[in-house]
Amino acid sequence: MARLVSIAVGMAAMLIAAGTVAEPRNPSVAALPPAAQASNTHAAAPAEVEGLSRAEALARLQGEGFKIITRLERDSEGNWIGAARRSNRVVDVAVDTDGDVIAW
Repeated sequence: MARLVSIAVGMAAMLIAAGTVAEPRNPSVAALPPAAQASNTHAAAPAEVEGLSRAEALARLQGEGFKIITRLERDSEGNWIGAARRSNRVVDVAVDTDGDVIAW
């Protein structure tokens, strides 16, 4: 039993280190706006950016069934972008300034 736990912990660490699992693009899932896709920086957003707070973005994602939400950071346009697990898959997620959840 202890060996299974250590294997599971090792696999989880590999998934986290790898970032996201490559998945085929699902056309039924809304695409992130091009400006947000181009923004791949982890710099802090300017203070004047309007939108949801981090807690509100987390609540929206959890409400959509996402678990283990990581790397949730705000981009320059006020969108929250990160990674999360749903249905045993790791996907990239975003919550835009209107509170809409986007996954790809």
